Amino acid sequence: MSNPVFFERLHPSPGTVLALLLSAPMVLLAALPFNAGLAFALAVLVPAGLLGLFFATAPTLQLEEKELKIGKMRIPVSALGEAKYLVGDEARFERGPGLSPGSQRLFRGDIQGVVRIEIVDPADPTEYVLFSSRKGNALVSALDANRT
Repeated sequence: MSNPVFFERLHPSPGTVLALLLSAPMVLLAALPFNAGLAFALAVLVPAGLLGLFFATAPTLQLEEKELKIGKMRIPVSALGEAKYLVGDEARFERGPGLSPGSQRLFRGDIQGVVRIEIVDPADPTEYVLFSSRKGNALVSALDANRT
């Protein structure tokens, strides 16, 4: 296994973490009529379990010398064309009305920026990949530097 040129884990946002932590009082209030000890134990275990699950299953973006890994997707660098990092209205357009059915995608609703990379392999029916990234500029720069 080679060292990654670029690596990003798409962790949950602070807002998502806060929402998961708010499950503690809800679990406490729901279980309190049955058993106080169990209610307090569940009020700690349920949010901890949810946080662990969300962080453990967070998708990753990894650029290696010869391969780009986007979640479960594996794409050879030789099949990648032009890469762009989009934010604001451009990103909203690409995720919505501009989205092609011939694309592969990985979105996180709490991450505003997206990276769009054209697929230039004639044997692959995929037009492009579109995925969320907080460090899209760094990924595009690393991809351009890796190709030269």
